[in-house]
Amino acid sequence: MMDKKRFSAAANRLIAALYQRCIEIWEGFSSSDRPNVALALNDLGGLHALHGRLGLAEALCQRVLRIQEQEVGINGREITGAVNNLAWVYNKRGKYQQAAALYKRVIEIRTEMHGPENPDVALALHNLGTVYHGLGRIERAEALFLQALEIREKHLGKDHPDVGTTLMNLAELYRQAGRNDEAEALYRRAVTVAE
Repeated sequence: MMDKKRFSAAANRLIAALYQRCIEIWEGFSSSDRPNVALALNDLGGLHALHGRLGLAEALCQRVLRIQEQEVGINGREITGAVNNLAWVYNKRGKYQQAAALYKRVIEIRTEMHGPENPDVALALHNLGTVYHGLGRIERAEALFLQALEIREKHLGKDHPDVGTTLMNLAELYRQAGRNDEAEALYRRAVTVAE
């Protein structure tokens, strides 16, 4: 009998092969199928990212973004997901400058779409904060986390899981900066949100 870990790995290989076959089929048709190709590439990139294959995920996310930019333009509202996904991969790979540039682009597009006080904008602010945290730019990261926290609390409520996520990241930032009392207070608050 196959154990769960081996079964999961086999299932993921099968899923990846099926996505790849879908992409090959759609690519054989007209350019009107490009959105389907982009969607399948995006999902396949997400699968690779989930399993730590960040190089593959990066290449796929770049391809998705190129397709979507050709379809809707470089600032089309439909591309924010692709831009955000590529930024996430860059951040995970330690390519902080590229990630920051893309997250700034997401913030700009989402702010234009929804206004500055929107949870989607808060997500992008939070993500940019994680990049600056990775770069050691503590003051900039703190400002972004606080801005994201304010928007999330206002629009999602103080007990929303996204609020807890921002509290945890801000607490970790404070802990690393030696601001232990502030960190502890935020950790306690985040635990309360998680309960």
